[in-house]
Amino acid sequence: MSATIPLPGKCSKLQIFRASHNNLSGLLPEDIYNATKLEEISLPRNSLHGAISDRIANLTNLAILDLYFNHFGGELPHNLGKLSKLKLVTLDFNNLEGSLPPSLMNCTNLVELRLGSNYLEGDISILDFSRLNQLTKLDLWNNNFTGTVPVSL
Repeated sequence: MSATIPLPGKCSKLQIFRASHNNLSGLLPEDIYNATKLEEISLPRNSLHGAISDRIANLTNLAILDLYFNHFGGELPHNLGKLSKLKLVTLDFNNLEGSLPPSLMNCTNLVELRLGSNYLEGDISILDFSRLNQLTKLDLWNNNFTGTVPVSL
């Protein structure tokens, strides 16, 4: 039996939201994008679906976005790069598609970026990874990327 994610009120004081390895389903609740003090969203290994809203840019304190092994689809938010405090992004094993947003190269605190086993595509050689000097793990396996390995790596 699966359950949806209830979030009380506007969650204005919520800093960490963890609920991994459950049977949660449905979409990310809209209220989560109002939780501006949120530093971590960790909901891996559930059955969540839908797109990750562009409203995620409201979460300017977000350092960890951990949503692997779900059913998220659509494109990565184009304004993901506004989350300058991001250190860890794990979105592998979802149904994400489209290309990597160029704004992602503004996440200069990124240490780990895992996007494997999705339906992402595009020429990654045009992306400039040189500003991501904290990056120690880049996992893009099992996607549909083209081009050559970026010189900036």
